[in-house]
Amino acid sequence: MHRRLYCIRNVGKKKALRRSVLETPAIEVAFVMPANAKELEEYTTIDDLSIPSYANTKEATRELRANLLSILSGKDERWHLWEVVLYEDSISLHYADKHASGKAATNLSLNVSWAKITKIDIKVSAHVRLSDFQVICICPDDQHCELIINYDDVMENLHKMEIHTCRPRTPLG
Repeated sequence: MHRRLYCIRNVGKKKALRRSVLETPAIEVAFVMPANAKELEEYTTIDDLSIPSYANTKEATRELRANLLSILSGKDERWHLWEVVLYEDSISLHYADKHASGKAATNLSLNVSWAKITKIDIKVSAHVRLSDFQVICICPDDQHCELIINYDDVMENLHKMEIHTCRPRTPLG
């Protein structure tokens, strides 16, 4: 992974304890582009941390892929989106499993590489300092790609915009 740009958490800067993560409203993510599950699958890798790494995860991956849009949005009945990390080359989404027990805050991680045209809206509850992110990756050609990040800084009562060079990936296939 390349340089980390932002870490957006539903608990803000508080320690990410499983209980507090689940009691705080989930982060909502809307993938405008890529627009459907089939397109998103090409750029998404899944790490189901509730299954030991030596286990066969093909069935789990198939099950998760079937619900990919629901899980990614943060509106799934089982998976509670509590953290989003923006990198120059991808976005990582971390989920707590509402049906599991234990102390781990993250039971599932989805990593989505930037496509040549990506547009994502991220909504966080009002108590978090940086909120209402809009992330756009635009590549007019293979040499020039920009990641445009718009967000609100609640403490300063300002809308901010940053532009970074990004590195989209080819579909993971």
